[in-house]
Amino acid sequence: GVFFSFGPTADLKTPTIYTAEVDQGGYTLPDSTYYSRTDAEAVKLLGDFKAHASRLLVLAGYSKNDAQGAAADVLSVEKALASHALPPDELQDPTKVYNPIGATALQTMTPSFNWGKYYSFLKIQTPQVINTTEPKFMAELDSLLKNTNLKVLKNYLKWHVIQALSPYLGEKEYDEYFAFHGTVLNGLKVQMPRWKRCVNIVGGSMG
Repeated sequence: GVFFSFGPTADLKTPTIYTAEVDQGGYTLPDSTYYSRTDAEAVKLLGDFKAHASRLLVLAGYSKNDAQGAAADVLSVEKALASHALPPDELQDPTKVYNPIGATALQTMTPSFNWGKYYSFLKIQTPQVINTTEPKFMAELDSLLKNTNLKVLKNYLKWHVIQALSPYLGEKEYDEYFAFHGTVLNGLKVQMPRWKRCVNIVGGSMG
């Protein structure tokens, strides 16, 4: 998701009960450490990601110059989000990611985000309890929303919409999506035939 992820999950202490959970997120690379690492692999991956974002934005109608600027905006926001995220090893520690709070407390923690409108958009009732896996991340997200230029945030949001839809658009958009997510991130060399991708999408949608 953008900025964070949100959904139902089994309560860590009472697995028979499902509760709402808000989790760190909003970045494209496999985990948050890629944005701060200085080794050659991570530096190359950040460069590949920025170039990929720029190319995909051009396919979406941005001029080359605007696409490069927007890609830089996307990377800056994702770096900011990742800098406050727990690393993968700490995410496995249940004592660090179990922080149930009420809806009012979450709204107080992030006053720049209207949770009431968010719940209405999702067509759900306001949750009584929300597990906030990383309270510090949510507090820093509020600071990001409050202090980041609106144009930068819009470029970030537009990019995530374009990226999410790119596998389902034209051949050029899918080729660019696969070149990064399939080849760069996962080492795949050959695309799945279009008919098979369509069957998988239908099958996944039907459960």
